[in-house]
Amino acid sequence: MTSKDIVIHNASTIVVLLKWNLQNLSKVPFNISNKLAPPKNFDYRIMLLQRSNHLKSFPSFHVFPGGKLDEFDSDPLWKNQKVLKTNSIEDEGLPFKVAALREMLEETNVFLDHNNEIFDRFSVDKIQNLRHKIHNDRTGKELYEFLEKNDITLNLSHLKQWARWVTPIFKGGPFVRFDTRFYIAPLQSYPLDCSVDGTESVILDWLSPEEALEQFQLGNIYLPPPTWMTLNQLSQFKTFDQVIEHSKEREKFNFTYDAKIVQDPLSEVTGIKQQYSVFYGDHELNPNINNNSLKNRLVFHSTTNDLRNSKTWRFYYENTLGTSSLDSIYNNTGCRSILKPNQNIPKSNL
Repeated sequence: MTSKDIVIHNASTIVVLLKWNLQNLSKVPFNISNKLAPPKNFDYRIMLLQRSNHLKSFPSFHVFPGGKLDEFDSDPLWKNQKVLKTNSIEDEGLPFKVAALREMLEETNVFLDHNNEIFDRFSVDKIQNLRHKIHNDRTGKELYEFLEKNDITLNLSHLKQWARWVTPIFKGGPFVRFDTRFYIAPLQSYPLDCSVDGTESVILDWLSPEEALEQFQLGNIYLPPPTWMTLNQLSQFKTFDQVIEHSKEREKFNFTYDAKIVQDPLSEVTGIKQQYSVFYGDHELNPNINNNSLKNRLVFHSTTNDLRNSKTWRFYYENTLGTSSLDSIYNNTGCRSILKPNQNIPKSNL
């Protein structure tokens, strides 16, 4: 397989960050009735969607809203000041931001526009009809026409790029890679009308980073590597304001995780199967680096010692690059080991 055989799709993911202050809600939605108090150690929660178990990729996993860019997301019409009203009209990331907001509306019934106009001005039926049209119109033009017709402007100033993830390279694949921008989207008030589309996503949940990581560790929810990594990073910031400030800093550096999957050479010795997703600066990614102590990697292992089953994956992150990498503050975070060397390994996996 050559690089010409690989198809790359651009995509966007949106990490909806909600300041958890629900005392003044006019009504309490059933799905958060047991979460009225702020979470332990945090003053915010994050929106996570559980994917349908019928999907081919990561079925039943918890993820952030997002999806591929549609054709019209890159149309120059989006630079129309009537819809945009921002100084970022030359921003090369504009199509990704448009896609992030469109996917958020389509999947969760939440939208970032100035003054929350969509939900103040239009009925539930009208919005549901818009979501249906967006879902069926794969060009992405329906959203633009609705905003332009109704004098509604996008709110892009609050979107901050947290990271950029590219599907990793591994032996034998992939034939399709996704180049995905992850954006932080802060909300100050609970979106009462939020709901899943019932097709790709079946449950909408709100969890603090700590709650999500704990549920993942217990095996109650499943997380893909980029989702785990993002939650692990966010877990270092206990307040809503800290996340916002740090997201501004991260956006300056355009953090990109374009990885290669490497098998742990010690697996045959220890009996514990591990693999690494190695990032920029790791000695495994650059053969010209002679210092094997330089690591920037996400380590995968399995609760059943079977890496073929992604629902059993657990992770920890290593970054020994020091001050040259802002991500070094996350070094040695996550779960290092579940199985002991040559012990507790299911016979079927030996």
